[in-house]
Amino acid sequence: MLLTVLMNLKPLWLLILGIIYPCLLPVSTLQADGGTLLKIKESKVITLGHRESSMPFSYYGENQQVIGYSHVFALKIVEAIKNRLNLPDLTVRLMPVTSANRITLVQNGTVDLECGSTTNNAERRKQVAFSNSLFVVSTRFMTRSNSGLRDFPDLVGKTVVTTAGTTSERLLRRMNDDKKMGMNIISAKDHGESFLILETGRAVAFMMDDALLYGERAKAKNPQDWAIAGPPVTLEAYGCTLRKDDPDFRRLVNAVVTRMMLSGEAERIYYKWFTSPIPPKNLNLDFPLSEPMRLLYEEPNDTSFEPPDESEKVAATADSTTKGYQWNWGILLTRTPSGDTYLQWLLEGLQWTVLLSLSAWCLALLLGLLLGVMRTAESKPGLVMVAKAYVEIFRNIPLLVQLFCWYFVLPELLPEAWGQAFKQWHPLSQQFFAAWLCLSLFTAARITEQVRTAIESLPPGRKNAGLALGMTLPQVYRYVLLPVALRITLPPLTSEFLNIFKNSAVATTIGFIELSRQAQQLVDYTAQPYEAFIAVTTLYLLINVLVMLAMRHLETAIRIPRFTSGGKS
Repeated sequence: MLLTVLMNLKPLWLLILGIIYPCLLPVSTLQADGGTLLKIKESKVITLGHRESSMPFSYYGENQQVIGYSHVFALKIVEAIKNRLNLPDLTVRLMPVTSANRITLVQNGTVDLECGSTTNNAERRKQVAFSNSLFVVSTRFMTRSNSGLRDFPDLVGKTVVTTAGTTSERLLRRMNDDKKMGMNIISAKDHGESFLILETGRAVAFMMDDALLYGERAKAKNPQDWAIAGPPVTLEAYGCTLRKDDPDFRRLVNAVVTRMMLSGEAERIYYKWFTSPIPPKNLNLDFPLSEPMRLLYEEPNDTSFEPPDESEKVAATADSTTKGYQWNWGILLTRTPSGDTYLQWLLEGLQWTVLLSLSAWCLALLLGLLLGVMRTAESKPGLVMVAKAYVEIFRNIPLLVQLFCWYFVLPELLPEAWGQAFKQWHPLSQQFFAAWLCLSLFTAARITEQVRTAIESLPPGRKNAGLALGMTLPQVYRYVLLPVALRITLPPLTSEFLNIFKNSAVATTIGFIELSRQAQQLVDYTAQPYEAFIAVTTLYLLINVLVMLAMRHLETAIRIPRFTSGGKS
C-alpha cells in the first residue's frame, strides 16, 4: 500500500518527503541509545566542544591552540575518563561551537562534552544536562569611558549589541519590551564580533556577562578607553553541558569538578586566568575573585540562580517516563515574550527573506545583463576586460567574506562623515543594505556568465544580419540577440533566482532577522530545535516549489516554437 502511494507521487514531492521524514523520527532512532562513556570506549574518541573567542574561558591562543579557564576543566575530565576506561591513548577531538549551535550539538551527540561559557538555565536543561557550576557571573554592559553611560536607564533609545543565542540577548530583549526602552538591539555572531560592532561605533553599549566583557576589554588596542558599567542585573552560573539521561557520565564529570574546587586547584586556576597575564598577548583581565565564586569553591553545586518554571516541571515529569526528544508542535502557536506567536516570528523572517532576495535579484539581473553584453562586445576590448575582471573578483571571493567587507570594512574606507552617517542608520537598515549589496553583486557575476554563454550560442549570422540592415550595435543586442538569449538562459536563471533565496541566509551572521535567524531565535527561547528547523525547511521548500512552478509557466509562455537552445530551428 505504501509503495503504491509513493510510486504515484511526483518526484519533487518524493524529494521533499525524503528530506523531512528523517527529521520526524524520534531522536532515539537516529542514534544508538547508549551512555556517553560506552560510546567513548567503543570509538576511542571523545569530542570536546569549545568556543573560539570566549576569553578567558575557552578561546584560541597561540598557534590556534584551545586554551582557557573552562578548557582546563575539560582536559581534567578527559584525564579522568582515560583512567576510568583504561584508555591512555584516547583521542581528543576538538570541535568549535557557537552560542547558536552548542546546545544542539551536545543534544544530538555530535559533541560529548562542552565546557565554555554556557549558562545553566531552565530552558537549556530541557535539552541537555549541566555539570556542577564552573563559574558565576553577573550581567552588565561595556561602553566607552567617555560615553557618559553609567546605568541601564541611560540606554533608552540607544543601539545596544549583544551576542546571539546567549541569555544576555534574552535578558536585553525582555528588558527592552517590559520597560519600553526603545533600544535598537543588534545580535552579533560571537563576542568578538559584538565588540567589533561596539568599537566601530555601530552601538553605544555591549551587554554581556561581566567576565566576558573584561576579556574583550583586555583584547582592545586601548583597554583604558572602555569601561564596564551598570549594576549587576542577574547572577548566572556557567557549567559544562552533556547529554541528558546519562547519570553515570554526569557523576564522573561532577566528581572531577568537585575535587578540583575542594582541593583548591580550581581557585589557583582562577588566579592564573583572571588576575595574571594570559596568552596570547599577556593580557591581565584584573578581575578579582567575587563572593559568589568564593562560596562556589567552598561548596560546589549546580545552582542556576533562577527559579524553575512550570514548563520545566512538566518536562521533568515527562523525562521520568519518556527518554529522548519531546516533540511539541504547539510551540509554534505559543506566545512570545513580546506577545506575538513563534509562528509569527518565522513569518516575519520569511517576509524579510523574500524582500531581501527580490530586491537583490532586481539589481543582480540588470547588472548581469549589462555585464553579459559587455563580455561579448568583441569590438570593445576595454568593456570586455572590465566585465571579465568583475566576474573573476565577485564570483571567486567567498560570499561571507564579501558580506563582512560591505558591512564592516566599507564604512571605514568612506570619508569619515559618510562612514559615521552610515553607522547612525537604524541597525536593521545597515544590515539590509550590506546584505542587499553583497547578494546583488555576487549573483550578478553569475548571471553575467549565463547571459554571455547564451549570446555566444546564437549563430553569428543574426548579429551580422542586424548590422547589415542598418541597426546600431546596441539595437542589435536589444532587438535581435537579447530577446532570444534570455529565452535560452531562463532555466539557469531560475537556478540563480533560487540560489539568491538560499544565499540570503548568510545575512544571519551580521544579525539580520531573516528566516534562519528567526528560527535560531525560536530555538533559543523554546528549546525545541527540531520543530523550528523543520518549519523553516518547509518554508524554504515552499518558496522553491512556487518559484519553479512560476518559471515553468513563464518558460512555456515565451517559448519560440521549433526553437532549441542551440539557436537553430
